[in-house]
Amino acid sequence: MDLSVIVCCYKGEETIEECLESLCAQSYENKKYEVIIVDDDSIDDSTARINSFLKNKHFKFPIIKYFKKENKGLSVARNFGIEKSNANLVSFIDEDAKADKNFILNVIKTFKINPQTNCLGGKVELWNEHDYFAKIYHYGYFNAMMTNGAIIGTNMFFRKRFLDEIGGFIPKFDKRGDETALFLKAGNRLSKYVSSDVIVYHTQP
Repeated sequence: MDLSVIVCCYKGEETIEECLESLCAQSYENKKYEVIIVDDDSIDDSTARINSFLKNKHFKFPIIKYFKKENKGLSVARNFGIEKSNANLVSFIDEDAKADKNFILNVIKTFKINPQTNCLGGKVELWNEHDYFAKIYHYGYFNAMMTNGAIIGTNMFFRKRFLDEIGGFIPKFDKRGDETALFLKAGNRLSKYVSSDVIVYHTQP
């Protein structure tokens, strides 16, 4: 197993199916990666949407694992997904994002040519381009962060052994700031790289 893609879902009814569709339509061989869905006890229709998707035979599925758990926030959900992973590389994508078709292929390539890297970030494009405020937010604040080399939580990857060594995400960060706290905790053990070839499309408010 080359990669585990972890999708933590909470109130993602409007986008979760398209997110999963994008992960099933990858150019990478589907037997070589797995998708781990962590349903953090969603209070909307997310659970029904996920179950409906999993019954759909239209897609040539990779290995998909679906877990519904008690709501304890994003960091706990991410750590749960890491525990269920069977790959040496783990990826995180939000339920309100969708992956480019070469998303996994380019992740694997990038880690291979950067053997010292233990944390990889990618490019985040705007999904809901039709929304005026979303465009202002994305092309202003969000792009400024990416220009400065930030790794965005909806498009990040790690060597699993690195996450195990530092003890994973800090549980008290239940909504935002979890990746920043992780990076601070890791200190000089962190070796980051950002690739413009690894692309996801993310909705903005």
